[in-house]
Amino acid sequence: MEFRKYVNCNTCDLDLALREGMRPMQTFFDPTRDHLPFFGNEMAPHCHNSHHPTFSAAHIPGRWLTALLHAEEVTGISVSPEAVEHLRKWAFATLEKHPIGFPACMDFDKMEFIDATDLHNLREIMHALSALVKWRQDDHAGELALGVIRSLNRFFDFETGKFDEESYRRETGAGVMYSCCAPSEGLLFPVHFGRYIGPLVKFWRASGEPAALEQALRLKDTCFRHILLEDGDYDAVRFGSHTHSTTAMISSLAQLGDVTNDPEIFRRIHAFFQNGLRKIALPFGWCIEGNHRNDLVGEINNTSDIMEACLIMGKHGYPGYYAMAEQILRAHFLPAQLLDPCFIPEDEDESHADTYRMASRSVGSFGFPTPYGHEDHPGAWISFNWDIVGGGVNGLCEAYKSCGIAENGLLTIPLHFAADRITHTATDPYRNNGIMTVTPKTDNLRMKIRIPVRASVKSVNVPFTADGEWLYPAPVKAGEAVQISFAFETTDITYDFRGKRIRYRWHGEEVTGADNADRRLCWFESI
Repeated sequence: MEFRKYVNCNTCDLDLALREGMRPMQTFFDPTRDHLPFFGNEMAPHCHNSHHPTFSAAHIPGRWLTALLHAEEVTGISVSPEAVEHLRKWAFATLEKHPIGFPACMDFDKMEFIDATDLHNLREIMHALSALVKWRQDDHAGELALGVIRSLNRFFDFETGKFDEESYRRETGAGVMYSCCAPSEGLLFPVHFGRYIGPLVKFWRASGEPAALEQALRLKDTCFRHILLEDGDYDAVRFGSHTHSTTAMISSLAQLGDVTNDPEIFRRIHAFFQNGLRKIALPFGWCIEGNHRNDLVGEINNTSDIMEACLIMGKHGYPGYYAMAEQILRAHFLPAQLLDPCFIPEDEDESHADTYRMASRSVGSFGFPTPYGHEDHPGAWISFNWDIVGGGVNGLCEAYKSCGIAENGLLTIPLHFAADRITHTATDPYRNNGIMTVTPKTDNLRMKIRIPVRASVKSVNVPFTADGEWLYPAPVKAGEAVQISFAFETTDITYDFRGKRIRYRWHGEEVTGADNADRRLCWFESI
């Protein structure tokens, strides 16, 4: 093990990030517990994997099935059928063992399900079911999803935003467990129901079931009435201190806006980005893991949600959001992936299910990064919880698809990563001395290419026009290249977050240095 000043990382290769990110989700199953996926881990100062009574059987199948099957679609890399079957089995079991089809919790001593649910898992279990419906045409998954929707309608008051726990306990004999908020806070809307809107939208897209979209719209109305107000403020009492639930709710609403084209949804999200998000996150995507923290430990699930919302806002015409998405990817999201496990011990004993080959098998994971690297301070706790690689990979799939969007004869290129798609190829200007080359694969394809922030256009090899953040080159024949030369500005920006100062050196929309102080396991050179 070696805690170096710097670790190797990736800032530009989406294909690499997806390939590596798919690996851990196909291997971290516990052979001593009927291939139940692990949920938690600790990489330092100690090293082990762990299970969770409410998350292992419901949370992880949802994150991993969505991410793996989505990545299989965009990359063409086949997912292990055994891994899919393990995840499907546990997702179905947690619902079928509950009195009314909510995700049940587990007793690990007896390896049995118990009559209790954690409604924080509604999001993840619907993710699992929608993924199986979309990518495996699984009818039983669709039936179970409709059961979840009916059960929530039965006990949730959409007017007040409250879940009727008393009636639920009386009618089902089942309990409610609280994993991401205190029982005294009750079933907070963002922590349990707001975050669940997105997978409802995904299930509706996959199945066309009107009940899914109807429930999503009713939850949106509840959210706007009580939680996400017009001023876009963040109030931890109202939202809860679990920041991932807040960002998941914002991403969920963006997904709903994407299918409904409701301008009020986008207005509320924009207001939150301008106001509330600044209280928990930095502009390049780092977001504090919990509002209660006084350190700089973040969570990539949060970053992924923020980035996905940016992509949708950009798609619907909001200026600056595609630029934010690219800066998030280059400055934080991609570097935070674990590609250099130099600080993690490697246990070669196969009988140690909770530590076996932790270093090599964990490559590709995502966890709880700081703005600078994997470690908040020397000797700090470091984890790459297994749910987070699912959230990270699913977000990277959305970024991968956004590198080139072809609709009605127009190719829109909002991100500047290298790409080889059905419609075109593109080079990354940050890896090619500022030159981006886009080569269409069909004749006369109109193009719209975003101009990065902190950059100017030096030259284009074909006639072009520019408007705001977009450049419009003249169409060319298939196989002919459009070559754009960008001049990137280098500038230092200091960010203030809760009394802490964070300095980055930007070159266009990528980071070339940071004020790392005495930190270890850093991504960027010190400035």
